Amino acid sequence: ALSNILQMLGIDNWNIRDGKPLAIKQIRKQTGSLVEKNVISHVLRKTGWNRSRAAKILKISYKTLLLKIEMLQLEPPAEFN
Repeated sequence: ALSNILQMLGIDNWNIRDGKPLAIKQIRKQTGSLVEKNVISHVLRKTGWNRSRAAKILKISYKTLLLKIEMLQLEPPAEFN
C-alpha cells in the first residue's frame, strides 16, 4: 500500500542517497488533495453527478463543491453530460 501511495505522489523512485529534499508539508498537501479528489469523485459517481446531493453528503456548500470540481479538474462521464 505504501509503495502505491509513493508512486501516486511521484516519489516511488526516491532514494535517501540521492539527496533530493522530501518535505513532509508537501507530501501532506499532495496526499490531502489526492484523497479529497478521490472522495469527491466517488460521491459524485454514487449520486449520478447530482452536485446538490453530493454537497449535502460531503457537508460542504454547493458553491464550494463546484469550486473543488473545477480546481481538481473533475469531469462527469459522458452519460452525465
